[in-house]
Parts: sequence; structure tokens; C-alpha cells
Amino acid sequence: MIRPRIRSLPPALGTRSGEVFELAERLGYTLDDWQRLALNDLLAVDDEGQLAAFEAALLVARQCGKSLIGELYATHSALEGEGVLYTSHRADSSKLIFRRLLASLPAELGADPTYTNGAEEIRFPSDGKIIFRTRGPRVARGFRFSKIAIDEAQVLRVDEFDAMLPTLRTAQDGQLLYLGCAGNGLLNEHCALLYGLRERALRGDSDRLCFVEWSAAAVDGEGNELRADELTEEQPGRREAVAAGEARLRRANPHLTNARRARGPRRDLVRGGVVSVWIPPNLEGLGAGPVSQAEWDALIDPESELDPEQEIHDVIVFFDMSRARQCSLALVGRRVDAALHLDFAGRYEGSVRSVTGHRRDLLA
Repeated sequence: MIRPRIRSLPPALGTRSGEVFELAERLGYTLDDWQRLALNDLLAVDDEGQLAAFEAALLVARQCGKSLIGELYATHSALEGEGVLYTSHRADSSKLIFRRLLASLPAELGADPTYTNGAEEIRFPSDGKIIFRTRGPRVARGFRFSKIAIDEAQVLRVDEFDAMLPTLRTAQDGQLLYLGCAGNGLLNEHCALLYGLRERALRGDSDRLCFVEWSAAAVDGEGNELRADELTEEQPGRREAVAAGEARLRRANPHLTNARRARGPRRDLVRGGVVSVWIPPNLEGLGAGPVSQAEWDALIDPESELDPEQEIHDVIVFFDMSRARQCSLALVGRRVDAALHLDFAGRYEGSVRSVTGHRRDLLA
């Protein structure tokens, strides 16, 4: 099996993947080793039996079988009585998944489908359900879910994400599952959210993020990661690069040979998503303001601290909540010399209430 090139996992003590393996066998599927590894990681649980990752992302090249993982994930959750939102960026893609999944379900599962165009659903006797929707700025408003599967996550708009996220607010064991491949940031600005997850995974600054990516190790002579449009003509066509991008090495794949003849190796294998190499989006303007990062860093005074004698009501605690449910806390108060002091307390996982409940020492 080709191992994932990027694999960032939260702390965990077990996994629910065995239940999904049994479901796959029941539905007549034989999972590849890489699919089993991915499900092990995505469904890892903590010491309380809850899913370890609030956000779980799987990136692999096109036509490898990641949508099957999404279908099994959604079906297993619904059979357990949970509500699942399965979304794609195109109406025909959502409808295709609905029809394919429905056709694989045996009668004894008691699936009750709704065929209404644009509002397809599958309900089960457990009261669980899978709602299939095309993403949009008002998708799933008024609904509550435990799981959200975001197919083709390399095409995820910010307003679509903002519309979906509140549907998990009351979930006790909620999770966002991102399924996608490497995006072309020159042509697709909506790959920024998925690329942001990738950057967080590489930094390792989130303990509730699972990120698994199969991709070609495209690096220069100094080990620096190359963009897809920086590769030579030969690099994408190498057998090991194709294998790393696909997550599984087929003994014979006539499509690759035909693609090279029809369109050339680099254009088809890279832009066609076979080797799954990113062209990152331009993130320089995101969150930009009147003060640049360099100017802000220059103002840092490592010796500065709050006046320990001032009253607590003279200190302001404020927060910023990101779309990824990360809460940043900061303090503002006076120093001994009466100058203002701004202290970044840290970035934490979870809601403002849960973070402040655990960090009461900030107010002590």
C-alpha cells in the first residue's frame, strides 16, 4: 500500500472503522488497504468514545474511491440514528451519489427514499437520515445534523460553509468530513478553505483535526514543495508519482498512456488531478487590514506584562471565533507605566463558552 504523504492525527484511543468495514462487506464492497487506513483515521475516537476529530479531511486523486468512503460513512451514521448532510458542489453530483448509494442498500435495512428533485433523502427505521443537497449560501438552513460529508471539498465556498456549520451546533458527537483532491488555486479560488486545513495540519496546531493526503512528493533539489505548475514535463509522468497521487498502484492503467498521447503528461496528470499536486490559492489578501503582519510583529515587546496590582474589572478579555471552531483569546489592560498591554492568551479548540470555562485562570 502507498502510504499517505501527509498524515496528521488527533490523540485517540480507538476507532469505529470496524463497524464500517462490516457494513461495506454487507453492501458487497471490497475496500482497498488505503481506504481501510483512511477510515481508521477519520473515525478515531477518544477516551470517552467520541470522535477524536471535529474536522476530518481526506485528499486523494480523482477516481480512486473516496466517494465510497463518504457513502459508507453517511450510511453507518444514519443506521445509528444520526442525521447526515451529504453535499456536493453540483446538483448532478449529489443526485449521482444518492442513486448509487440507494442501489447498494439491501432491502432489510429498510431504506425509505424521497426522490424529490433537489431534495433527495434516505431515511431508516432507526430515525436516522441522509439528506442530499447541492451546496449554496442557504443550504440546510433550519436543519440539525450530527455529521456533514462535504464531497468535492476543493470547491467549497465560504458562504456555503458558513450556512452548513451551524447545523452541527447541538450535536454531541458532530463531525465535518471533507472529501476532495488537490485544487488549482489559479483557476479555483474556492479551494482556499481546504488548503487552509492542509496548512493547519502541516503546522500541527489543532488537536481536533484529522488530515490524510495522498499526493506526489513534488519537491526541488532542496526539499521545498513545488506547485503543480512548477513541475517539469517528466516529473508527473513518473510511475512512483502517479502511484503516490492515486493512493494505490494499479498494475496496468491504460488511461494514463492514452492521456499522455491525447493531451501530454503534465497537463493531463497534474491538472486532471491524477497525481494530486496543489497549485495553492493566493492567501495573501485574506484577512488583510491596515496593519501588515510584519508591522504587527515589530511591535511585540517580550518584556511587557500587565500590572499585577490592577483590579480585574480593569482588564478586558476578548475573543475571536474562526470558521473552524477555533477560539482565540486575548487580554488588554494597563502596565505599571500605564501604557496599554495586549496579551495573546492562545488559540483553543471549541466554543467560547467551553474555552473560557476551561481557562478561568485567565481571569484569576
